[in-house]
Amino acid sequence: MIKTRMLKKVAGYLLGLAVIATVFLFIPNQEKEYAETPVLKDLSHHPVYSTYRFSPPEGVVRIGIQPFWVYVANIMEAMRRDRILAQELAELGLRAEYYSFLNGPDINFFMRKGQIDMGLSGYIPTLQIASEHDILIPASLDRSFYNLVARDVYSIQQLEGKRIGTSFGTDPHHATFDALASTNTFATLIQMEGNAMIEAMQNDRIDAAMTWEPITSALLKQNNNLSVVFRSRWVSFLYFDREFASANPRGIQAFLSALIRAINWLNADSDNFIISSNWAIETCLALSPDFKISRKDFVSQAQAAREMAGKPIIYHSELADGGLLYSGFHFLKNDQKIPTGIEWKDVLARFDKNLVAQIIVNPLKWRLNEFDYEGTGGGHE
Repeated sequence: MIKTRMLKKVAGYLLGLAVIATVFLFIPNQEKEYAETPVLKDLSHHPVYSTYRFSPPEGVVRIGIQPFWVYVANIMEAMRRDRILAQELAELGLRAEYYSFLNGPDINFFMRKGQIDMGLSGYIPTLQIASEHDILIPASLDRSFYNLVARDVYSIQQLEGKRIGTSFGTDPHHATFDALASTNTFATLIQMEGNAMIEAMQNDRIDAAMTWEPITSALLKQNNNLSVVFRSRWVSFLYFDREFASANPRGIQAFLSALIRAINWLNADSDNFIISSNWAIETCLALSPDFKISRKDFVSQAQAAREMAGKPIIYHSELADGGLLYSGFHFLKNDQKIPTGIEWKDVLARFDKNLVAQIIVNPLKWRLNEFDYEGTGGGHE
């Protein structure tokens, strides 16, 4: 999907994000916590995304994925190659197109423009798009932890006055906010994508970074002076543009069945983590050619994430008042990233906890344990 001649341009852009990163001063416990300089707003001109040719909506499902996300990337790469899903979509007059993005806010930018029908992201971008665009959120993807990796410090308080790389408008941004606010620590936050953090740390442009796998493992392998000083849990979600979902209820069921089937396939044989990790790494390199992660690390971290993820159902506790999503919603609202007049109950209405549950209890009907993936030597049960 990304043209070969764009690779050097892409690599330069990603490096540039770290070099000319937007900076804001984090000041906890004040009415306005920070002043933010605008970053790249019109992603239509992004050096990678501008090469994408989104098909017209008729007869196609345009899917935004994030390859720099172990386990979820494994799932999505399996779904991309699922012949059963392709067959079911064809019977409905549909086909799927997959587009790689660096983060959830980027996916949401194109969903707002009507160019993405299905997306996936952590809870903060999910809450933000749910507050300003009519979407259906029927499934979770994984549950794990973000890690604040720092150089030569062993507590959050020791980050006083130092530079922390984080991605604005995302779960890591919220996690960084919580880490600093909980200890009344002042630090300079630098806008940075996860894949740029490794090079930025190596070249002493940041002192710490709020990361996820496989970025965390890649950073910790740099040297013994890096350590994890804070962990924050997350939950992520799969969601659809409501107009598409309303017009294609059977298509939604096909995708949710493929999601559960991919998870079952990964659980069926450890070799499937190796196969899907190879696919995911190829997609990572297409998006960021300079990114370095070993296959062994990708596989091991994907398997570890699988253990924490659970089934792709949405738990009632995750939507409860006072819970993680509730906290994230008010973080965005206090930062004026939620439209005026939108309340927590309005966002809650976007979630549907029943769709996945209805599929899981009928594995034969939805072929949840029948596997037929391109590049794996044929189908089997």
